[in-house]
Amino acid sequence: MPIRDIMPWRRRERSDVLASRDAFEDTFMGLQKEMNRLFDNFFSDFGPGLARPELSAFTPRVDVKETADEIKVEAELPGLSEDDLEVTLDDRSLIIKGEKKAEKEKKDNGYHLVERSYGAFYRRLPLPAEVEDNKVEAAFDKGVLHVTLKKSKQSREKTVKVKTK
Repeated sequence: MPIRDIMPWRRRERSDVLASRDAFEDTFMGLQKEMNRLFDNFFSDFGPGLARPELSAFTPRVDVKETADEIKVEAELPGLSEDDLEVTLDDRSLIIKGEKKAEKEKKDNGYHLVERSYGAFYRRLPLPAEVEDNKVEAAFDKGVLHVTLKKSKQSREKTVKVKTK
């Protein structure tokens, strides 16, 4: 009986060592990819520019409220003016698009600072009901866009009284 048959451990052949090393590397690389994906997803919740600055874009926050007679949309657009915005109504969708441009320059003793930021945005909001094209109102006040859309008479909710027989 060979001595290696009675030993509690055995010496690995070179092919076993290489195979286990490849398995370890595959497992480790898979773990690293999964951790990268986890961190990318986590940091993307804090805004588009934090996880990957090269993919940063400006995405305004939008609230849509519906009543029986109208639909109200509020979009937060800090740093923009009404000249930077374009609001259109297109086949049961409200489209808000614009471009944010900012440049700041500061000179002081011994330094010169120039900061620029640009970002275009496009939001298409599907409307929950048909609206009257000629009764759309838009106002821009302190960085907030307010759009009021009057519902058409056909799309307004109607309560039907249930009768008993």
